Amino acid sequence: IIEGGSGRGGAFIQQPLHLRMFGASGQGGTITAIGPGLLGNLVAAYRFNGDVTDAIASNDLTINGTESYDAGIVGQGFLFDGATYLSHASATAFEMGEIDYTISLIFRWEGAGTLVGKFADPFDYEPEYLIQTQSNEGAIALVYQIFNTAISLNLGSEFDIFGQYFQAVAWHSMTADEVGLWVKNYDTGAEQISTALRTSQAVSNTTEFRVGGNVTNAGSGTVIDALHIWKDRVLSEADRNALFNDGNGAEYPF
Repeated sequence: IIEGGSGRGGAFIQQPLHLRMFGASGQGGTITAIGPGLLGNLVAAYRFNGDVTDAIASNDLTINGTESYDAGIVGQGFLFDGATYLSHASATAFEMGEIDYTISLIFRWEGAGTLVGKFADPFDYEPEYLIQTQSNEGAIALVYQIFNTAISLNLGSEFDIFGQYFQAVAWHSMTADEVGLWVKNYDTGAEQISTALRTSQAVSNTTEFRVGGNVTNAGSGTVIDALHIWKDRVLSEADRNALFNDGNGAEYPF
């Protein structure tokens, strides 16, 4: 399959055995294996290459506001204007509770706001899970059953990271009884990880799934690319590095 890309990774050739070969427009002209194992337990995949469809199931998102796209790391990403958000009614793919799960996305930092969330009550600000940027701290946070477990990573001065792209992977592990957050900067290669023991039982709810908004909307100019969700699976370190893919990113079908 030959794919061109408007993203920053340049053009590439995807080989049948999930090998992606980068030429002069890639990084170093190397061949990088993207493990086909990333397909295991994947329940939703949003590539945002000109649409908001689910590439593996029927959970297409609804655009609430203005439809717009900009360069991502892998092809395009959805461009948020500070008011627009994407949504889907509650569905099995988004309802977690007491299971292993992983949420992964690429985003461009443009200030504070919600990246991905599922809220039990927006007015009480109690999500089932929430991944958000916090501009006043130059940070990204995973909030899991808020008021119970929350972790954050300081990505650096907010004034230094505007316009930069990051890979974020958040998870809930039943085996380790923890939630985790891993972030790697596509511009500098710097990475951080944080985990915390859960302090309460996870409770699934039936409120809608949102991307780019809820109590707070994603900052104007934010781009979200390559959003993937796995259920009954926590991605390993090797899996996370396969998604980062030597700075070129990866998205379904990997």
